[in-house]
Amino acid sequence: MIKAKLVLILLLLVFSLKNSEADQYADKLGELMSTYDKAQLFSGVVLLAKDGNILYEKPFGYADWEKKAPANNQTLFNIASITKI
Repeated sequence: MIKAKLVLILLLLVFSLKNSEADQYADKLGELMSTYDKAQLFSGVVLLAKDGNILYEKPFGYADWEKKAPANNQTLFNIASITKI
């Protein structure tokens, strides 16, 4: 019984460490994107996911720069010519 409790505690510790690592990535990404946003170098929605779980999702910049309409999670962006064959 003590071994089972020890294994359970160990598993909980490992999962919490993995989640804290994921939180660090999300925090660093948030800091980086905020820097780009303040410098007006990026407009879009950033999503960071791992194993099907969303760790970070946030829109930045404007959907329409002329009208100063802010971007949101539903904003559709043109992705330029990089997808042409």
